Amino acid sequence: MDGRACTWRPDAVVEGVRYKRIPSGEQPCHDCSAPAGGLHHPGCCEERCPRCVGQAIGCGCRWEDDEPDPDFDPADLNAESPEAVRA
Repeated sequence: MDGRACTWRPDAVVEGVRYKRIPSGEQPCHDCSAPAGGLHHPGCCEERCPRCVGQAIGCGCRWEDDEPDPDFDPADLNAESPEAVRA
């Protein structure tokens, strides 16, 4: 990565609801090199889920572009965080 923020999508549809994505923190991202305050790149292990605010790659929430998972159980979903910002 070249240190530029992701411009792929400023928001995301998670569990059928559109949310504003959560930008990186006060330092550049060590995984995808997004600058401080920029959006992470697809697949970055540091991106937070805009719905539950957990780690996006493992929180259980279903993003609109996720591939079907035969083992998906809606009971395993984390609840929407009070910090979530709907778009």
